[in-house]
Amino acid sequence: MQAISWKQFGHELAVLLPVAALVTWITKAFVYPALGLVASGPVPVRTLVLVALVWWLIRGRGESWAVFGLSRPKSLWVTGGITVGLLFGKLFVVQRLSDMLSKALNLGPSDYTFFNHLQGNAPALALWLLVAWVVAAFGEEMLMRGYLMGRISSVLGGTKAAWVVAVVGQAALFGLLHTYLGLSGGVSAGFSALTNGVFFLLSGRNLWPVILVHGMWDSAAVTLLYLNGVPST
Repeated sequence: MQAISWKQFGHELAVLLPVAALVTWITKAFVYPALGLVASGPVPVRTLVLVALVWWLIRGRGESWAVFGLSRPKSLWVTGGITVGLLFGKLFVVQRLSDMLSKALNLGPSDYTFFNHLQGNAPALALWLLVAWVVAAFGEEMLMRGYLMGRISSVLGGTKAAWVVAVVGQAALFGLLHTYLGLSGGVSAGFSALTNGVFFLLSGRNLWPVILVHGMWDSAAVTLLYLNGVPST
């Protein structure tokens, strides 16, 4: 990965942030009301647009997604082991810790109101499974764990401390972006992002383990909403 200055990173953010804000506003102000959806929900199209923009920006610097972690794994066995470890860690450690913290802070349950349309709706399930893999698994991991962590670390010098800041920073932002699930949902998403960031580094900055686990996790979540509906509070 090429070294990048704060000024150069700032130029990239000057392109990305206004576009992200515009796409968010159009979706929430016009698209979701027209579809009868809750305006406070997620904005998958924003992720797709940002991935395309980042791709354009990094190509202009002679970079590719490979330098941000989207490359062929050196070892399928190691990648598979890390993937299994991350999945078990999320199931038995991360989720429990986030639930304990939410309970201790009295944050209440996660809010899945946006997904009321999903129960028993097979076309909606198919759509959200597609979103789970294309947008969440690939898009969010490429943006947050790949691009953003890489850029934060680079502008801070690429030291171990810089990577710590990068992991924590992207996790905080990821949790904030998921507060449409309520404060508890935002905390849970932040914990997941923190774990994904750590495992991304442990895998030698390989995105495949976190992409696979993210896709499986979100696929299971939307399937449960399809089968059982939104949990009652």
